[in-house]
Amino acid sequence: VSVFHRAEVRRIGGPLYSDLRGLGALVDARYALIPVAGGYVQRPAGGRVEVAVAIIDTFGGDVLWFGVVGGEAGDAGSRAVVASAARSLARSLFP
Repeated sequence: VSVFHRAEVRRIGGPLYSDLRGLGALVDARYALIPVAGGYVQRPAGGRVEVAVAIIDTFGGDVLWFGVVGGEAGDAGSRAVVASAARSLARSLFP
């Protein structure tokens, strides 16, 4: 995740791009939603699940979007807490 933040990655290369290009061609997909990192982050007011995600153009390897989103606070291991992170990601992608 820190590489995406520090380097402001604009395009991927190497084996990851080759794999995404091949998989994209196999399933006729122009874009790939790639989970970069995810986990439960403890905070004083209660922890939450945070996920870092990138959207990649499988034709050229361009990073079209990168974001870190978090769900609602709650107990670690709670399905509702995980689901809230998924909803937060969906709202970020499809407002």
